[in-house]
Amino acid sequence: MDQQEFPQVETDKEDYAPGETVTISATGFELGSTIKFEIEDDPTDPGDDGDVDAYDPIEVTDGGEGDLDGTENGQVVTTWEVPTDNNGTGLGPPDALNATLNLTATGSNGEVATTTFTDSFPLGGGETVTDSDPSNHFGACLFETVFNEQLGSTDEAIDVVIGYGGDFNGDGFKDIQVTLRVADASNSSTEDMIGVAFDIDDQNLINTLGLTIDDITTYANNNSGTSDSVISSPVAGTDFIIGPDAVDSNNLLGINLSGGGVDRPYDALVKFGNGGQGDGIVQEGSFIISGTQDLTDDLIREILEQTDWYVRLQSTNGGNGSAKTAGFISEIPDKNPPPAAPDIDIEKSTNGEDADEATGPEIEVGGTANFEYVVT
Repeated sequence: MDQQEFPQVETDKEDYAPGETVTISATGFELGSTIKFEIEDDPTDPGDDGDVDAYDPIEVTDGGEGDLDGTENGQVVTTWEVPTDNNGTGLGPPDALNATLNLTATGSNGEVATTTFTDSFPLGGGETVTDSDPSNHFGACLFETVFNEQLGSTDEAIDVVIGYGGDFNGDGFKDIQVTLRVADASNSSTEDMIGVAFDIDDQNLINTLGLTIDDITTYANNNSGTSDSVISSPVAGTDFIIGPDAVDSNNLLGINLSGGGVDRPYDALVKFGNGGQGDGIVQEGSFIISGTQDLTDDLIREILEQTDWYVRLQSTNGGNGSAKTAGFISEIPDKNPPPAAPDIDIEKSTNGEDADEATGPEIEVGGTANFEYVVT
């Protein structure tokens, strides 16, 4: 008598990065049955976004459309893509980032099999390269810095994350994503982030590469990535200007660009909102710099290195207090730096004596030879 095969479900790996494809195999189910695959964050380990996300279920019939092995054999093979953003917003920490995920497969007759896998893509640091697929923007580099030169009446430092080496807006070209966030340590929670002005190092590239600004998004209450924090229609709206020395007057797009230390003219201006208008306290904004071709490492350096930046904030209650924070980007690291050339030294010895010479130590008949190699 054949041994009974119990239902099982498994994934091709134990851990994945955002954007990777999970191959799921279910075996031991009834021939021709329809299997429902359900994936959700483990409530005890939901990941960086803090939400216990339940993802759209997948139903596949054994041997039918969607069964990648194409055979009615009690086994179903299908795939699932690990999320690359938060709740479909295109931004924020991915839903499953650093989460444990529970996978349940349920057959037509109620048979059930379960397993778990993880999504532990490491974020942070000046440079992070973890995905070999350059079309996945979470395989891009994330460079972090802080703007903290106080020009206004209040001190608000700005955390800056620049992503590059990937396609952030789906246009087929590599571009640049810039995220600005009021730093926790300085956050007074009383100011809206109004906008940011910045330079392009080689101004000729603005026209040569057709540089523009895409996907301006604002977040409230330092809660980036959660769907209820995305301010889809700020009172003041969002807007931008880009062109050689195009930002050269005080009140473009309604943003105050005056005061000591404000280094006009700038080449670009991005508007996130309007202070004192009940925008929900805009604590974070992001946007994409894109062009008509790939923005390679070399081009990114020509665009962003040696550039001045100016972030404008304004009291949320319409008061006179404001933060004007300046910063400077001096260097952008390569996405894929060459490995350092190793310096290797090997020392050999026999019975404690140097064995590099042509005539080594003498070992008597029946004696023991101890060989040692030290590599530094």
